[in-house]
Amino acid sequence: MSRRQIFEDVRILVSRDSGLVGFRWRGRKYRVDAIERVWRVPPGRPDGRRIYRVRAGKRRFVLAQRLSDNRWALVRTPWRMHLSLALARLSAGILA
Repeated sequence: MSRRQIFEDVRILVSRDSGLVGFRWRGRKYRVDAIERVWRVPPGRPDGRRIYRVRAGKRRFVLAQRLSDNRWALVRTPWRMHLSLALARLSAGILA
């Protein structure tokens, strides 16, 4: 099953001391409470993307940073994550 990624540009707020602080998406500000995971795509390549799974309030977002020009994009929103989880559970129930 192929999954099409949807990227939306975001404005990132970065602090010198603590790094990623927040972001602005569709006119709303989100304060990052925690960075849950960071990884590179493709793995080990310095010119790829750095992916961040962050928690802002009760929501989780997946942000991508293109390292070549420091451009940021929103990869997944909370409703997309919940939808993909629900579909995975549904397909597991059908196949079981």
